[in-house]
Amino acid sequence: MSLNIYRLLFVSVLIFMGGCAQLAGPKYESPNAAGKASWSSSGSASVSPSETINQDWWKNFGDEDLNELIEKAISQNLDLKILT
Repeated sequence: MSLNIYRLLFVSVLIFMGGCAQLAGPKYESPNAAGKASWSSSGSASVSPSETINQDWWKNFGDEDLNELIEKAISQNLDLKILT
């Protein structure tokens, strides 16, 4: 009787492994995308970092609580005072 159980277990394992054999999907083919022939040029646009980086970027959120927290952090932190 135990031999039949082992045969059933062996057949079950074979069926399980056979079901897992085809897990790979179809072969990937990259899509055809048109390439850009040339890049547009805006001339000699020289922009300084101070013009592009807003020093008070958090004020764009319009949150008075956040503004107060940042001001408090700057006033109480010597490293932040030096950086600003």
